[in-house]
Amino acid sequence: MLTSPCEQAAAQAVSPTTVVLADPRDPYYPLAEEIAKTEGIPLFHSLTNALDENPTYLLWVVSPPFLSDSALIAMGRAQLKQPVAVGLIAASTHEQARDLWLRAKEVKGEVFVAANAANPSGNIEPKMLIWEAGQTTSVALNSENLRYYLQNADYLTFTGHGSSRYWRLDQETSLVAADLPHLPPIVIQSGSCNSFRIWERDSLALAFIDQGAAAYVGFAYSPNEGYLFGEFEGLPFRYSYPEFPVGVIVQLQNRGTLQGFAALPFLFLLGDPRLSHQTKPPYQLVEDYVEKSSRTLVYHQLPEGVVPIWIKGGASYSYVKATGISSASTTDPFYNSRIQMLDMGEDKFLLILTKDGKLTLQLSRQPPWHWQVTDRLTDSLDFSLIFLPQSNVDWLSAVLALFPCAWVLLQMRRKNLKREFVWQAVLIGGAGFLLQAGYACLRLNSVSITSKVVKINFLALALNGFLAASGAWLICASRNAIEKWAGILVLLFPLWLPLLYSGLVQAGFNRLVAIPRLGIPLYNGHSVHQIFIALMFVGGIYALLFKSVKRKPNS
Repeated sequence: MLTSPCEQAAAQAVSPTTVVLADPRDPYYPLAEEIAKTEGIPLFHSLTNALDENPTYLLWVVSPPFLSDSALIAMGRAQLKQPVAVGLIAASTHEQARDLWLRAKEVKGEVFVAANAANPSGNIEPKMLIWEAGQTTSVALNSENLRYYLQNADYLTFTGHGSSRYWRLDQETSLVAADLPHLPPIVIQSGSCNSFRIWERDSLALAFIDQGAAAYVGFAYSPNEGYLFGEFEGLPFRYSYPEFPVGVIVQLQNRGTLQGFAALPFLFLLGDPRLSHQTKPPYQLVEDYVEKSSRTLVYHQLPEGVVPIWIKGGASYSYVKATGISSASTTDPFYNSRIQMLDMGEDKFLLILTKDGKLTLQLSRQPPWHWQVTDRLTDSLDFSLIFLPQSNVDWLSAVLALFPCAWVLLQMRRKNLKREFVWQAVLIGGAGFLLQAGYACLRLNSVSITSKVVKINFLALALNGFLAASGAWLICASRNAIEKWAGILVLLFPLWLPLLYSGLVQAGFNRLVAIPRLGIPLYNGHSVHQIFIALMFVGGIYALLFKSVKRKPNS
């Protein structure tokens, strides 16, 4: 058995590798030479040569004019193939970039703030949450409060609309570069669109650094909200420590975006990737033992929230079960908001959304085969049957429901309704509603396919049930293949419409915007895959219901 002191001693004996990357033509190249000489680390002129060293950390010294879409895309592609914690050392001037490098040592970990603009589809109310001295308080999200905490916090996250030039607090209020006061060595992260385009005019991210921030983390392109691990209230950098610094956490967050929507990593860190808010791990390892092909670790004294856990020698295990929280594997295709993992070298790095002071991790070489099937299925059903109905699309179902209503009224007026068909349709629609509502109630507390707050939209579920009944009636009363397919389309409308919409938006943006402009697609089709899996499963369930209740009408 390994005790915590033994594990920590072994960990301290291994030094991660850090390299510097810079272009000799860049006016900030002398800074790269200074960093390399001061820290005694190698300096490389090409990304390929730098990655050949298999570094843990990469300091990319670059002036804003030397950055571009192609440069960031090349870095993102490289990170797809090889995990490395990258931090850009950049600012408006050479001296400000040098100050950014030096500020990493000044980062503190006492006051933490989550600033969230309104997000109706995620059930997020606009407010600021502050954690200080063991207390949590809440204040309104406005310019005055945001400016105050930018000057008094050690770490602040913002979720809401934005661009490279602004954060939008509400419809009338935005934060721009000119609004920023002088800042302490604060670490800032934003989930806003395009906020990391620091080579563009009036860059807000660059202004944060110029005004004194120690780091800024943001997206170079538009993300899909809900897949940034720890966003809204999790504060994923809060418990970072030297062996598990902010740069590694950003790479774990990038893995979450790859599972959710991104075709390549485009969440980047402006600052030293080795900086952290704490000086030691926020937990105590009390047990660590191996039995056959599995390994069990028991931790005590964990705080509540997103906790980074470093498992030395854990990369040989591809499956992790966090008891009472969730399970994950290195081959997961879909996003998990409760646990993320990344293997770097021989070690495994985990971000876990913990609930209390104790945690048991069970590591296995391979995930159970049945888990791989059930996990993908439940993820797809959770996304399609629970999350989608709360995403402000129930009005579409309501509009479509008017058409079968009108058809039924017309048939009633013509006295053309057959009682057997009506009862079959009611039974199928009612069963569909009860099954979906029952599934939602059973799975609500286990939903992990988004970081948004998930609630059951019973109105949307009732409309789905009505559409199922209407479609079932059309199918039962159909006289030809066209009428039968019309009924099927009505019955499965809540699934095939978002499937079609998501597929067209994802493929259309990639084909018409991303590839012509950037030469590479930006978004994957994982949400489309989830809806398709759910559509096939739900279609099969309705087929079974039809077989169970359908009877020929009396002549």
